Amino acid sequence: MNKITIFFVMALVALGLNFTACDKDDPIKFEDVEVKNAELKAVLVKQGFTFNAAGQLVLDEKAQNTIKLDLSGTKISDLSGLDVFPKLIEVDLSDNGYGSAFDFSLLPSQITAIDLTGNNIYEFDKLITVKIEENGDESITPLRSITKLYLPETAKDNIDVLMRFYRENKSKIEDGTIDMKMADDKGTLQKYTTLRNIPDQGLRAYLKETFSDMFTGDQIDINKRFGNAQKTSIVNIAFMSVSSFEGLQYITNHPYWEGMGIGILSSEKVKTPRIKIGKHTTTIYFSNLDASAGIDFSEADMLKFIHLEGIDGIESIDLGASPIWGQGNTDIEGDNSIGSRVNAIDCPSLKEIILPAKDKLYAYQMDLECLPALESIDLSKIQMLYGFFMGDLPTKCKITYPNLTDNYQPWDEPLPTYFVCSESTYNRSETTAFINKYYDKANKVSKSPGIVPTFQGLNCPKNTAIEWENK
Repeated sequence: MNKITIFFVMALVALGLNFTACDKDDPIKFEDVEVKNAELKAVLVKQGFTFNAAGQLVLDEKAQNTIKLDLSGTKISDLSGLDVFPKLIEVDLSDNGYGSAFDFSLLPSQITAIDLTGNNIYEFDKLITVKIEENGDESITPLRSITKLYLPETAKDNIDVLMRFYRENKSKIEDGTIDMKMADDKGTLQKYTTLRNIPDQGLRAYLKETFSDMFTGDQIDINKRFGNAQKTSIVNIAFMSVSSFEGLQYITNHPYWEGMGIGILSSEKVKTPRIKIGKHTTTIYFSNLDASAGIDFSEADMLKFIHLEGIDGIESIDLGASPIWGQGNTDIEGDNSIGSRVNAIDCPSLKEIILPAKDKLYAYQMDLECLPALESIDLSKIQMLYGFFMGDLPTKCKITYPNLTDNYQPWDEPLPTYFVCSESTYNRSETTAFINKYYDKANKVSKSPGIVPTFQGLNCPKNTAIEWENK
């Protein structure tokens, strides 16, 4: 090794020692950071974090060493900016009024411990992804690392995400590597399990008989799979003596259930749990229920037959994203057994009915009666309708009638739309215009395409059909 090489090596060593000494003697200096999230900034100010004259968060010892941040009860809705804390791994978001969904992607990836208790959350988005293989097997991919997850009582109804998260991490949850707990009905945290209770003895007996594959003792285990026969069994509860429908959701909301129909007819006004209509369900028939917990249509891809009668609490029937309702041809939609329909009768809280956003819809039947809260109904995209019933609707409700261009034609002659209405509906100018457009009252004949009166009356006893052809 020549003298120049030795000198160069010695210089590098000296330089390295100099850097080491500087790293040891001089503390790391963090720049103050801007917190653009005004909600978060207000909370941090209240909690004693320091901001400089320019409004930036001072990354002093307190900010640098913050591992857990208590945001409980703050009602904070914007969770951006939490990554300004270099060591933050846990947030308490309890009692913040969240519902019905929580999106985990709103939190920076460094946060692995989350408390969501005291909220009304049913949906837990961006926690995992699920890929269904052709043979039915599932590939579950976690979207974030979790060491602690405290869940509200409403999380018991979530099956599609939390059940799969549990299945994927069962050993870690059982040995405590992942601290996963869920509040019970008294608000006490319990270790998360997939066992669920059905309080009513009659409902429990029915479900146990119909879906025995899903039971462990008297409890449903949402982690189990339906057998081939039971996964397609319908739910049909007609006038049973049931004091609570709690537990029904563990069947109807289950991602593995492929039943095509849900029928719940109650002799007394009994409250239902939040029901999420599944991807395979084509028919729902609900009568005399308190559905204030909600009916979720967001995944009702196959739903065509909707009958809601005497249903309290429901505010919306949203079919806006439906890929199938009203989108068959005239033969399909004119068929009583498979045609699309919405019957909303005596639903005092119903504010809106949203039909698919298509330029053309065909349907078998629309029956809208005694809906005192309905704000508007737009049927203008419906071009074929076999049966049309319009009962008492509030005067403030804006009605846009169908634009009929086609008739169902099962034989040689097309069949006109059968139209029935109450007197208060008939007295509306838009109803008169609709009748005059499609019916010749002077000669009492249907125009083409057209409407005709029918011998059938209205279905809600609170209103009465009028013989409009004689008016």
